[in-house]
Amino acid sequence: MKFRSLSLTAVLMAVLLFGGCAFFDFSDVSSDEADHSFSRRNNEGDGLYYSWDGGEITSEIAEENGCVMKGSTDSVKWKDFLINVNSSEKAEVTVCSEDSVMLISESGTGSTALISVKQKDGDEVVETSRVVSPVEVCCIYNDTNREMEYYLSDILLNTVPASNNEGYHDIPVTCTNYRVSSTAAITFPYQRYFSSYTEFVNYCDKYHEILGLENVMKDMKAFEDNGGFNTNVVFLYGDRSGGAAEYEFLHAVESDRELTIYMKRKYSDNKDIVSKWQLTCTVPGQYLSDVAPDAVRWVIYDDEVARG
Repeated sequence: MKFRSLSLTAVLMAVLLFGGCAFFDFSDVSSDEADHSFSRRNNEGDGLYYSWDGGEITSEIAEENGCVMKGSTDSVKWKDFLINVNSSEKAEVTVCSEDSVMLISESGTGSTALISVKQKDGDEVVETSRVVSPVEVCCIYNDTNREMEYYLSDILLNTVPASNNEGYHDIPVTCTNYRVSSTAAITFPYQRYFSSYTEFVNYCDKYHEILGLENVMKDMKAFEDNGGFNTNVVFLYGDRSGGAAEYEFLHAVESDRELTIYMKRKYSDNKDIVSKWQLTCTVPGQYLSDVAPDAVRWVIYDDEVARG
C-alpha cells in the first residue's frame, strides 16, 4: 500500500493563505522608557531568550530582538522558519508572549528539535527544555478562536489569526494502545486499517500466533457486537520502542484529503528492553468521506526532557 505524506509545504500554504486574512492592532501597546531600555540591553547579548529576566515583552521588544510575537499575523520570520524546516535547512526561531520566551532550534536534518522555554512564574523565571523528534509541525484550525495553531508534539509553538477553516480540522477519534509480544519476529513499524470485522479477523488469523493479540481481539469483538464497524474505520499502527514506553494521543488532523494521526511516545529510563505495540485509532466514517485509506499516516513523536 502506498502512503502519501502531508508535508510542511501544505502547512506553509496555510500560513500564506490565512496569514493575510486578519490583522492584529498593536497601536495601543505600551512603549514606556523601561521597555525600550530592556530591548536595547537584549540586543547586546546572545538574543532575547538568553537575556530575558522576566520583564513584560511587547510586540516592539519582540521585533527589535528579531523574534516572533505569538499571534502576529504577518511574521516573515515565522514563515521563514516553516520554509527552512520543510527544506531541511537549519531552522531557528524565537517566539514570545507577554510572559514567556520560546527558542526553537532545528539542526537542518528534520530529525530533532530542541525547544527551550522561559516562563514567568510568580516572581521567578522558570526554564525548561525538551528534545522532540521528528520535526514535523502539526497545523490545526481552531474554529472557536479563529486561529491556526502550530504544534510540535504537545507543545504549542505559535498561533496565527485566520478568517476561515478550509482544512486542518482536528477530528474526534478514539485511540487505544496494546502491548504485544516483544519477541514477535515481524518488521516494525507498519500500519493497517479495518473497515469491517472480517478484515480484522483476517489480520488476526495471520498475526495472532506471532504477536499475541488476545486483548485487541477481545476489544474488537465487543466493538463489532455493538455495531462499531457499521459507522467507523479502525486504523492500526504496529510500533517498536525501547523500554516500557507510553503513548499519548495528541491529534487527528484531516486536510487536503489526508488524515494524519499524531501521537507522543514517552520512554522509560531503561531503553535496553524492547517493547512492541499495536496502536489503534477508531475514526467515525463521516470524517473519511474525502480521505482514501492509503492517505492516512501516523506521526509518532519522541519527546524527552533535554539533558545537560
